[in-house]
Amino acid sequence: MLKRHFVFALSAAALTTLGACATSPDSFGDQVASVSKEWQRGEDNVRDGEKLIERGKDQIRKGEKQEKQAQKDIRKMTASLSDAKEDFAMQTALTGTAESATDAEAEAKKLKALEKAVKKAEDALDKAQKEEKQGRENVRDGKKKISRGEDLIKKGRKQMKEAEEEYKDINS
Repeated sequence: MLKRHFVFALSAAALTTLGACATSPDSFGDQVASVSKEWQRGEDNVRDGEKLIERGKDQIRKGEKQEKQAQKDIRKMTASLSDAKEDFAMQTALTGTAESATDAEAEAKKLKALEKAVKKAEDALDKAQKEEKQGRENVRDGKKKISRGEDLIKKGRKQMKEAEEEYKDINS
């Protein structure tokens, strides 16, 4: 409420004195208008910083969710890959026992299917690991946004404080 009152006071002072003092450089009205603009820039920085912090928090939540899901998928895909490799190894050990061409063809088809299962499990594991990495990057980027937002807020508050001090100096 005090901030709005200050901006209103600055704006009112600027408007009432601008017409009367418009002919001289650095007139009271010009000074008040300059202070008012600086205050507004400070408010804009604070508002932008707050928005950046919110976006950073959202990105962190998204990243944490991605990581958690990816870790579940990694555990699942690791087990799936292990099973697929075990099945392939067992079938490979049994290969060569075919008593006919038809049996040999069936063995070959089974091995190809098991190779595909191993490849599919490896691809799924790789995808889950990339998703986990992306989640970590989202968390890191979200933290950076929060930090930049905090810096903007500090900068904006400093600008507003300086504008307020300058306004006090102009009025005294």
